Amino acid sequence: MNIVNLNKHVIVVVFNGVETRFEPSGMVASVEVKQEKTCEVNGIPCSRNKYGSIVGLPESEASTLFLVNALVLERAKIEGRFDCIAPDTGPSAIREKGQVVAVVGFVS
Repeated sequence: MNIVNLNKHVIVVVFNGVETRFEPSGMVASVEVKQEKTCEVNGIPCSRNKYGSIVGLPESEASTLFLVNALVLERAKIEGRFDCIAPDTGPSAIREKGQVVAVVGFVS
């Protein structure tokens, strides 16, 4: 299976002691976001995000999965695309100083 990384950064997976690096492909998938101001709290503005379409997700390809962020993955499922995976940044992720440096798998 071919995996194309549509993130801006390297995704590192460590599984069974083996490290696999997924370098950025040069293409980036994202979700359009528009903000609407909803209120102010003690003079500080609050807003709501309205999520739109996915930008930068290539057409489906046989035997290819697209490695995207969690927001793109969720939007892709809504749009009927099931050829996307995201790094599993949940409790099993490998962290240094609180930051995810590697994952042990993907979510779909």
